[in-house]
Amino acid sequence: MSTLAASLLALLPSAVVLVPLALRDPKRLRNLPDSPRAPLPPGTRRLLGALLPLPGLALGLAGQWPALLIWLGASCSFGWALTQWLAPGSAAPPDPEFD
Repeated sequence: MSTLAASLLALLPSAVVLVPLALRDPKRLRNLPDSPRAPLPPGTRRLLGALLPLPGLALGLAGQWPALLIWLGASCSFGWALTQWLAPGSAAPPDPEFD
């Protein structure tokens, strides 16, 4: 299996785990007024958090070191993009010192 295919194949389950963690994050939901979603229970969050590194562990055990690094970077980038997409707009006024 090629490096790119292995890393993308490992990224899919990581993305599937990251999405519910981000959508039902208790700290994010606490800052949203009138949110219809309830946060995930702590046990579910811990289980999803424990499942998150398993694709990377599988890549490491298979000796796919370049794919492991690509998976790590892609997982972090996906998580960051998801966080930015779900973040509410900033209500802070602009700082006149930086205008």
